[in-house]
Amino acid sequence: MSPLKKWTLRILGGLAALLIVAVTTIYVMSERTMARTYALREVPITLPTDSASLARGAHLVELSCRGCHGPTMQGEVMFEEPGIARIVAPNVLDRLTKHSDSEFAGYMRYGVKKDGSTTFIMPPPGFYHMSDADLAAVIAYLRSQPIPAAIPLPANSFGPIGRMGIALGEFGTSVKYIDTTQMRVGADTAHLTTRRGEYMVRMICAECHGPKLTGDSAFKTPSLSVAVGYNLAQFTTLLRTGTPRDPATKLTMMAKAAQGTLKHLSDDEIAAIHGYLVALPPTGVPGVK
Repeated sequence: MSPLKKWTLRILGGLAALLIVAVTTIYVMSERTMARTYALREVPITLPTDSASLARGAHLVELSCRGCHGPTMQGEVMFEEPGIARIVAPNVLDRLTKHSDSEFAGYMRYGVKKDGSTTFIMPPPGFYHMSDADLAAVIAYLRSQPIPAAIPLPANSFGPIGRMGIALGEFGTSVKYIDTTQMRVGADTAHLTTRRGEYMVRMICAECHGPKLTGDSAFKTPSLSVAVGYNLAQFTTLLRTGTPRDPATKLTMMAKAAQGTLKHLSDDEIAAIHGYLVALPPTGVPGVK
């Protein structure tokens, strides 16, 4: 064998070895992130039984839950991109039977499950701001619903790109995005009045537009300060139908969200949200990282 061929083989062998080491390192680091556990933080709550609270719970479930977990909360694949990941939203009503009210409320607020593990994407970081009363109303409504028949659901899986993102910290678990150093909006009684728009936005919009509401590059979503260019009628049309002010602009994710969940917002809620967003500075929510 010629010296040139020998050196070529050595270089190729070295590159293959480096690739194996890199892949192994990425796999180990991503597994370590996914296997990390945290202290369970329960949230003591008392479930209401009155019709107004159950109706409130039903409304919040329409806005925040069915879009990912399915029309009967039976669970479904909520994200699937070859090479990146498949994320499955589970049968919530079945999972709920395995948790106490305070355990499930703690998971919704802090992202830590009963066994100390956490998940990807759910719960969205905005749930941290949910008031105790709304948490209790949601859980009370869910417990009042019949558990849907189990359907075959695939397991979560992560491709090489997804694992690399996890290893590099670009794709984190729920705990990473829940900033518990913030004062919860729902802990302020003003969330029922002067901070109502902020409360709704922080709960239902941060999932796609980021904690600061300045947009998310992964989801390719804009800063919500763009709302300043919409009057209330145009903004209502956007949230109810997914149709933007400029008909030449084609929306995909926003159109799906509007037609699936945001259409359930009341006129008063939309007006409060619009009022908050038109005053939002381009730098996003003050004090949020």
